[in-house]
Amino acid sequence: MSRFSNIGRYWQYADRLPNVCIANLLMQANVKTFPCREGGPDVKAPYTAKGYHAASTNPLMREIWLRDHPEAGWGVPCAPNNIIVLDSDRHGDADGVANLFALFQRHQFDHRSVPSVATPNDGMHFYFKRPAGLGQTRGTPLPSCRHSRQGICYLSGMPNGRWSRLPPR
Repeated sequence: MSRFSNIGRYWQYADRLPNVCIANLLMQANVKTFPCREGGPDVKAPYTAKGYHAASTNPLMREIWLRDHPEAGWGVPCAPNNIIVLDSDRHGDADGVANLFALFQRHQFDHRSVPSVATPNDGMHFYFKRPAGLGQTRGTPLPSCRHSRQGICYLSGMPNGRWSRLPPR
C-alpha cells in the first residue's frame, strides 16, 4: 500500500482540489490512472480507447490526457496497482457498509488498518494489498458489497460536486 500512503495526507483536501490536481497527485505517487468521463450518460466511463488497460504513470501521457480532458475524473485500475477494493453501497434494502463492518467485527479486523474512503452515495471503499498470484477477481462477498472483475475505483470529484472522502480515524 506504499503508493497510497503518500496520498492519504492530501486526500482530506480533495474536495477543494480540481480533478487535475488529483490526477497529478496519483501519478506522482506512482499510482496508475486513466481519465474518465466527468458527466453525461457515460459518466465514469474511460476516455481511453483501451479503457483501464491504458492506465499509466507516464508523465507524457499525463500531460496529453490533462490537455485533452482537463475536467476528467480519474480511475484507478486495481490489478495493475496491486490492490483490491471492496466497494460497499447503501442502495435499496441492503446496507453493504453495515454488512461489511459486521464481517470485519466477526473476524476482529480493524478497518482503520487499511486505507478507505467514504463515497458520495454514503458507501465506503476499502483498499487492500492484492495477494501475489491472485487471478482475476469478481464477486459479491456480501449483499451490496462487491469487487469488480475489472477493479476500477473512481477517485475524483463528481459532476454534481460530490466527492469521495477519507473517513475520520
